[in-house]
Amino acid sequence: MQGGKGTSVHDNDVVVSSNSIGILVADGNELGTGNFVTGNTAHGTEADLKDVHPHCDSNTWRDNVFATDAGAETDGPGVGCIQ
Repeated sequence: MQGGKGTSVHDNDVVVSSNSIGILVADGNELGTGNFVTGNTAHGTEADLKDVHPHCDSNTWRDNVFATDAGAETDGPGVGCIQ
């Protein structure tokens, strides 16, 4: 996912080859805020989940299954704003 204010990304299984990003909230401005990323599984990527906004801004990340994250929070599952 790139951009889109108020978008919901729910219940996806993302498997891609390395050097890729599974689910990305980009745009670093108000267009990439207010999104809901919940109940997804992402694996096999360089960064399974990524949000470019500091502390995810107003984006909600919950109940996702992943091994790696990138961007503002890079501490992995259960730590930081990407969960």
